[in-house]
Amino acid sequence: MPATANPVERAWTSNERTAYSVAIVGGGFGGVMTAIHLLRVLPAASEIVLFERAGRLGRGTAYGTELPCHLLNVPATRMSAFPDAPADFAEWLSRSRMESSCAATDAGLFAPRAVYGDYIESLARTALRSGRLTVIPAAVTDLWPEQTGFRLAAANGRTVRAGQVVLALGNLSPGEGSAPAHVTDPWSSAALAPLDDASNRPVVIVGTGLSMVDLVLGLRARGFPGRIVAISRRGLLPQFHRPGAPWPTPDFTATERHSMLALFRRIRAEIAAAAAAEVDWRGVIDGVRPAVQSLWQGLSAVERRRFLRHLRPWWDIHRHRMPMPAAAALAAMREEGTLEVHAGSVLSVEPMAAGACVTWRPRGASLPTRLDAARVIVATGTPNAAALANPLLDALRGRGLARLDPLGLGLDVNERLAVIDAAGRANPTIHALGPIVRGVLWECTAVPELRAQAAAIADRIAEALQPAGA
Repeated sequence: MPATANPVERAWTSNERTAYSVAIVGGGFGGVMTAIHLLRVLPAASEIVLFERAGRLGRGTAYGTELPCHLLNVPATRMSAFPDAPADFAEWLSRSRMESSCAATDAGLFAPRAVYGDYIESLARTALRSGRLTVIPAAVTDLWPEQTGFRLAAANGRTVRAGQVVLALGNLSPGEGSAPAHVTDPWSSAALAPLDDASNRPVVIVGTGLSMVDLVLGLRARGFPGRIVAISRRGLLPQFHRPGAPWPTPDFTATERHSMLALFRRIRAEIAAAAAAEVDWRGVIDGVRPAVQSLWQGLSAVERRRFLRHLRPWWDIHRHRMPMPAAAALAAMREEGTLEVHAGSVLSVEPMAAGACVTWRPRGASLPTRLDAARVIVATGTPNAAALANPLLDALRGRGLARLDPLGLGLDVNERLAVIDAAGRANPTIHALGPIVRGVLWECTAVPELRAQAAAIADRIAEALQPAGA
């Protein structure tokens, strides 16, 4: 969409209130959907403010790309923003005449992520027309309690008051690398910036998951013709989507719900039973998905750490699959030798005059090897909140308003998504959703889970703001 049509700037310049019923921090999918649900359930006099530092609504990390080769990892028929209107996105594609931009496969229609961002932005535009939603194009850097709620300070110098706060922070951004050629944020502009005369040196990508897939496709789309080397501990690539019959959600036993090993064995048994019934393993993984949150919450911290240490890579490549066009493109590159995928550990990245030197040890080898790279891009997944310096999270924790979950992955929340403070008390006036609560819910980054979280938070805020005796 053209910059002149940006609704964020118009929304702020047309409304400069300083007190709101609810403040939402983050304008990606989770933040936009929370705003939409709040507008539906709150009284007409309620005002909402939404902070989005990127300046465009509904994009976030996932849908901020403009490259057509970056496709959704889920068919369009399963990407509606509204669970009670499952065909909404597919119908929007048809109305907008955008179906031709999608990739048709035997597993369904896969839309470019930029197109999905347009869809969410169109929903945001409708919400803005209500006149009750203000958008501030800036990051929130501080938040502190006041007598009747909170005050939020933005990076652009604005401060506002709000009675309730929703943290929809999306994926936290890692810090900068050790050199300009060492890119630690795979979604920054530096990751796919042009590489002049660098075709004789490879681009090294640390990580072999879905982010790596997008980087490889993006580098090719941006004209990089050289070799790409992807390295991860196990060298595993995501599986791809294919059509298949569904499989029912298993009825897990109490033992399986409390033991990672027992749970793993049960899922393996389900896959074997499905294969005997000529049902693909993908149906089993999709059948397990509705139970993932309750399964995760039934595991102890020790069992969760066991999963993260041993089983997560295997779960990720089967649960988070890529569309067939992406899989075919990577297979072709590997066949022609322009893409290499290795199992190993990256030991160091040292800056060079023009690029970086990577020292890594192949899996099973006793000695490391060195590789001169034009660029090194880290794509190892969302970093843990405990390892990051984030001004807002630091402020929340410093004031005792929030604490990290036991694994340090993100914020600790209760079953109602209320943030738990340093004393272990849930604060019903601060909620969080999305990747920032993955340590508690685990399955919390995909559209089905995010849309449910947004609706649930809106209902709880409406309940809290309901006049006494109503």
